[in-house]
This record gives sequence, C-alpha cells and structure tokens, in this order.
Amino acid sequence: QQSIVPTTSSSVVVSSIEEIPATDDDDDLVVEDETTLERIIALKEMFPETIRNTLGTINSTLLNTSKLAYDKGRSAAWW
Repeated sequence: QQSIVPTTSSSVVVSSIEEIPATDDDDDLVVEDETTLERIIALKEMFPETIRNTLGTINSTLLNTSKLAYDKGRSAAWW
C-alpha cells in the first residue's frame, strides 16, 4: 500500500512491503543436478535442425568477418 505524506515543501510517497505466502510454485526454483553440458545438449531438443544450422552459418560468417576485419585493421595501422 502506498500513501502520500504531506510535508512543507513536497509530498513523499511511503510504501509498505507485504509478505508473499509460499506456494507450490516455489519448487520450480530448485536447481536440478545437471551439468552445463547436459543443459546445452537439451537445447537441441528445443530448436529445429534448420534453425540450428542457420544460426551456425551466421555464427561462422560473423566470426570469419571479424577475423578478417581485425587482420586488415592491424595491417592498416602498421602502415
């Protein structure tokens, strides 16, 4: 709840914190015992192969373009 407390120069908003009761949804916050590798492998099930292949191609192209730009930038800076 919020209430406005008048003062001499301006108003101040005062709020109180309400306690949220625990529910069964809190079980979702429990971290399961799985490794990072298992989580990455599980991501394969979430995305179709065509999307994974497209993202892989974009990633490779971006990496190669970045390397080329870095190499050309170094060469240009040397001269």
